[in-house]
Amino acid sequence: MSWENYLLYLLVFLFGYITCKTFYFFNSARMGVLIIKLSHIISLTILSRCIEAYSHATYTKLRALSKTGVVPGSKIYQKVKEDDEAELGRFKEKIVASIVAVHPERFKTLVTFNDWNGAMNYLEENRQVALLFLMEGEDLDR
Repeated sequence: MSWENYLLYLLVFLFGYITCKTFYFFNSARMGVLIIKLSHIISLTILSRCIEAYSHATYTKLRALSKTGVVPGSKIYQKVKEDDEAELGRFKEKIVASIVAVHPERFKTLVTFNDWNGAMNYLEENRQVALLFLMEGEDLDR
């Protein structure tokens, strides 16, 4: 066997190895992007559930306030309602800002929202994934 054959075998091995590593890199990069997007969906789903619970608590608080004799049109009732709405608005702004802030600069392009409405639109676009996540949790409760 001549040295040309050994050189050919070596080159075939090196090109195969480099090709394998290249495909592995692209597959890993794609998987990383999918994991980041899935984490956005899961975190926004959990946060929307928290906001639903907070809204229910606010409703219960206002209902209890009205049972004590404070009518819905009074200053105290309106003040409590406005304070709760303002607190909820601050929470929404802060949570979306923190989601955007935790991403390194190279992953900032993966975050397609920068406010609460944009985040909810993103969640609506990925409704099936969010529902799948919620259904999985219900199976665990049984």
